[in-house]
Amino acid sequence: MFDKQYVFRGKHAMMVKKLAAKLSDEVGSGFFATNYDIYRLAPIIGWVYNRKADIDKGEDSTKVFGDKMLNEKDEMIFNYRVLMLLENSKKTDQERIDIAFKLDNDDEARKEYDKLYNSYVLGGVEEMYERIFADSDSMDGYIMNLQEFIEDLQVRLYGADAVDI
Repeated sequence: MFDKQYVFRGKHAMMVKKLAAKLSDEVGSGFFATNYDIYRLAPIIGWVYNRKADIDKGEDSTKVFGDKMLNEKDEMIFNYRVLMLLENSKKTDQERIDIAFKLDNDDEARKEYDKLYNSYVLGGVEEMYERIFADSDSMDGYIMNLQEFIEDLQVRLYGADAVDI
């Protein structure tokens, strides 16, 4: 679990590349420094916005390298466990705990939950991409979209009183 490279494919690869790409000559970086930064945030965004997506099998690809995944394995396992505890609310508490904590070494039993987690990763990528790049083709527009996205996320996580506008 989280011990090999992760590959974004097709439209998700294009989205990840744009989210991490240098925005302009004046701005030295993208909204995210690495593909890993996107990967670690995406399942949370996917869950908060109830957004899942299927794998796109297009030819384009971009990766989170295996050594990075191994180095950050503890964080990824934590995210996975939290998501499994939250997502499987129709199951008993004990079933959710078992899914989150007892299937680490059983790839076959964990398969459907890994697929669920990955659907939130891809849904989160789509959500971030659409919210940041929607209805704009300028740096100022992207920054405004990002600000609105962060404010909306803050309200969803902490309530309407969380943002002072």
